[in-house]
Amino acid sequence: YHLEPSDPGDNNGILCGRLEVTNNDGGWIGLGWSSNGNMIGGEAIVGLTNARSVLKYSLTSKMASGVTPMSAERQTLTDTSIRLVGDKTIMTFTKMLLEDGEIEIYETGPNAFLHARGSNGQTLGYHDNGRFVFVKDFLDDIKTDPPTRRPTPIPTLRPVSTPNPTEMFIRPTVPVFTPNPTEIFTRIPVPSVSAPGPF
Repeated sequence: YHLEPSDPGDNNGILCGRLEVTNNDGGWIGLGWSSNGNMIGGEAIVGLTNARSVLKYSLTSKMASGVTPMSAERQTLTDTSIRLVGDKTIMTFTKMLLEDGEIEIYETGPNAFLHARGSNGQTLGYHDNGRFVFVKDFLDDIKTDPPTRRPTPIPTLRPVSTPNPTEMFIRPTVPVFTPNPTEIFTRIPVPSVSAPGPF
């Protein structure tokens, strides 16, 4: 499926659907929706394989007689098709999300969808090949990037000169002469003393 959101100010989007069912004996398939997840009071798109028919239906009862095609002016689906490909039954359609007098399919928020299938491909009958209900929020399909943090500046350090390792271990060291303390004092020259005189 693909949901095309409404344009600003338009307030209506479209749902492009492709329903694939395997091992359905070439029978009918349907996708419905309701305001409470129940069949009664809901609406559906039903495809009849042999009749090559894809129409909108009103679901007013659990009996087959209560599942009836909507009036001609409400058959607003486009791009409809139903066909058999191997053991698959494939139905496609495009539907507006909001239509007068019908249950809205929400762009955001939970939608209760119904699926059912039956073995008869010519006429609609009991869903002897299965049925179930599921909830879908199309907002879950929109990818959102996490908020980006402000980059932390990295301080620039002044380069430090590092000697070459070979220089550290191969360069010979020069001994430093440290005199003996006694030599320090003996090497201080003694000032000459002159004969005492008047002040």
